[in-house]
Amino acid sequence: MGLSIEQAAEDMINIINETMYGAVRLVSVEQGYDPRDFAFVAFGGAGPMHANAVGKLLGAWPVIIPPSPGVLCAQGDATTKLSQDTSESFIRLLSTTSIEEVLPRFKELEKNGVNFMHESIPGRHDYPLHTVFQADLRYKGQALTLT
Repeated sequence: MGLSIEQAAEDMINIINETMYGAVRLVSVEQGYDPRDFAFVAFGGAGPMHANAVGKLLGAWPVIIPPSPGVLCAQGDATTKLSQDTSESFIRLLSTTSIEEVLPRFKELEKNGVNFMHESIPGRHDYPLHTVFQADLRYKGQALTLT
C-alpha cells in the first residue's frame, strides 16, 4: 500500500467514521431530522472513540460521552421494565365490523402476552401486568395508518 502503519490505521478509522456517519444519516436526515438540532450521545465499547469525528461530520453539538459508555446499553436493559408487544392482522371494513368480532381477538392477544410475561419470569407471577389495546386503521386504498 505504500503507507505507514499509523497512516493505514488513521485511514481505516476515517472510513469507519464515514460509515457511521452514513448510518446515522439514515436514521436522522433521511427521516426528516436535522442532526444539528440534537446532541450526539456516544455509547458502547468503541463509540466514544468515533463520537467527535462523527459529530463533526453531522454538525451535531454537543457530543456527550456518558460515564461508563461501554455498559450503558446493559444498564438500560437491567433497569427497563419488561414489556411484550403482540399484534395480529385483521383486515375488515370498520363499518361492517362489530365489537363481538374484535373483542375475542384482543382477549387472545392479551392471553398470549400474559403467558409470555409469566414464562419470562419463571416462578414469579405476582407482578402486576398492564394491558393496552390499540388498533391501526386506514382509509380504504391508503397505505398510511391511524392508531
